[in-house]
Amino acid sequence: MVFALSTGLRIGEICGLRWEDVDLKGSVIHVRQQLIYKNLGEGQKYYIHPLKTETSKRDIPLTETARKSLIKQRELDFILGRRSKEKSLEGKRNFVFINSVGKQFTPQSLDHPLINIVNTYNKRECVIAEGECREPILLPHITAHILRHTACTRLAEAGIDPKALQVIMGHSDIATTMDIYNHADYERIQNEMKKAENII
Repeated sequence: MVFALSTGLRIGEICGLRWEDVDLKGSVIHVRQQLIYKNLGEGQKYYIHPLKTETSKRDIPLTETARKSLIKQRELDFILGRRSKEKSLEGKRNFVFINSVGKQFTPQSLDHPLINIVNTYNKRECVIAEGECREPILLPHITAHILRHTACTRLAEAGIDPKALQVIMGHSDIATTMDIYNHADYERIQNEMKKAENII
């Protein structure tokens, strides 16, 4: 989740990332493929698939947070012995994110922890709200894809140039990036206007 929020990658791109695509010394990742889990005529299974668009093929500089999360992932895999269990996919191995039995994560499998977090929080909030005689403030349904939207919004809020943000996100159309960028900019303006609340 930290890596997703730090890079803005599509979930399929995260699942398809291999250690050959990671340059920890140069602090950059090379996005070259994605992993999908669907029925393409042979039943539900994993597939290495080309990226969504040509602009999806990109190199993304890593923040220190993203870099540290990859190092932590590698350490965790070593401690838990996951690498020795890793299953190959279409003759390829060395995927960055694998589960405890050595299989590649699917985009759908990353939704489950988020759903569990939201459900746990909402149940607890309902109990607390009932005790305080108020309506509960519930979290909405959250999927792994929302992590990408959140990353894009946070990068826009940080003031990253829209054209650079388009490249980072792999958007083929700047309009997609600008929709998020302008929304984030409007929120920034709203927050600034709140400061003026008490001066009039």
